[in-house]
Amino acid sequence: MKYLFLLIPFFLFSNIEIKNFIFEKDALQVTENFSLKHKFGMLTAKNAIYDISKNSFLIKLKNDVRFEFYSRGILICDEAVYNSKTNIINFYSEKFIEYTDKYKNRNFKISSKSADTYLESETKIKKFNLDNISNIEFIENVTLDIEGRYFLNSDRAKVSKDPLGTILYLYPKENEKINFIFFENFVDADSANINLKTNDLYLKNANGSIKTILKKENFLNFSAKNLFWHNFEGCLSLLNNVKIEDSNFILNSNDVEFLKKPMERSIHKIISKNTTSIAFNQKDGSKSTISTNGIIEIDTEKENVFIQALKKENEYIKYIDNLVTITAKKSTVKYKNKKDIEEIILEEDVKFIYKQDEDKIGYAVADKVIYHPLKTKIELLSFGKNKVLFSQNNGSLKLSSDEIHIEKNLIKGVGDVRFTFNMEEENLLQQIFLNYM
Repeated sequence: MKYLFLLIPFFLFSNIEIKNFIFEKDALQVTENFSLKHKFGMLTAKNAIYDISKNSFLIKLKNDVRFEFYSRGILICDEAVYNSKTNIINFYSEKFIEYTDKYKNRNFKISSKSADTYLESETKIKKFNLDNISNIEFIENVTLDIEGRYFLNSDRAKVSKDPLGTILYLYPKENEKINFIFFENFVDADSANINLKTNDLYLKNANGSIKTILKKENFLNFSAKNLFWHNFEGCLSLLNNVKIEDSNFILNSNDVEFLKKPMERSIHKIISKNTTSIAFNQKDGSKSTISTNGIIEIDTEKENVFIQALKKENEYIKYIDNLVTITAKKSTVKYKNKKDIEEIILEEDVKFIYKQDEDKIGYAVADKVIYHPLKTKIELLSFGKNKVLFSQNNGSLKLSSDEIHIEKNLIKGVGDVRFTFNMEEENLLQQIFLNYM
């Protein structure tokens, strides 16, 4: 065994270990088990060539090249070229190079056609992994594999240091996209990055398809300016210009979260906040919309939508279809087999407009409305001392009652029924519907 210490200008590594070597044509050729050692890592290969002519700073390594970091990471390739003057190593493989590491208890594997890296030479560095590499770039056919569950495909990937941690940036080819695949779901994006300190994933201009828990074949299509996922757990967040679409509805928002149960691969809830509208497509071709500045929660497991307005005086949920316009403070929508709206319940401070035909438009206030669009059946309910107040614009009907039922244009009062309003009731309706009546 022969050791060469500081005989050639390798500034990063403290010594070279060679088992067998020969000098031939101004070159030192290592024929068996070459290694460059440092206190935090070792670069090894079966064969190496160092050209000692003209003050060369290059050493070429071939066959079973490995960069093993004493802390955890390993990079494996077919060939490597180490420039001892610049501390840059170029890695190559006929098929792909492979880097393996671990962050926040998750196994990371990066493969690519080649890689270039600059290595820190400061002796203060204690560990050697991606955190201690100022710059490493993976080039061509890059795949990031996390736990064998989450895959990101790109043309290039680059590791850079940032005040918030070490960031892995991924870039596609020109006019192409980053591909993110997890379980049966996929997302395309213009760019991606992962904070290796927190395992936070960011995608820019994301478009994808994600599986819901309701049906095996059911997927939601979505797009958003930004996608964020913390440590690949809990909720996946979509931010800015968010659009979600399936066979039953289209949702537009600026802030949406996909939630999944810990042991499930599919999402079971969608929560939307901040200026949201959701349009439902009925089987008969009719459309209806709900809008709010509050929260919309879609439960794909229970097949319902819960909506809550902001807790402010003039903030309401608004539901519109070709028959009714209803505002309220909260609502629940039940849909059947992802095809039709089965029931809509609107509660608290309900205002109701009913378009029976062009000439007959009804206006009402109630505590609660239960609406069955498929049956054209509506129930307006009151509680305590309150009454449901209903009036038509042509003055043909005034109705004060505990309940009012509407079914196929038949209007019926239930309970304590009056066909007149007192002055307080008259003024209330006039004040609320002044712009309509």
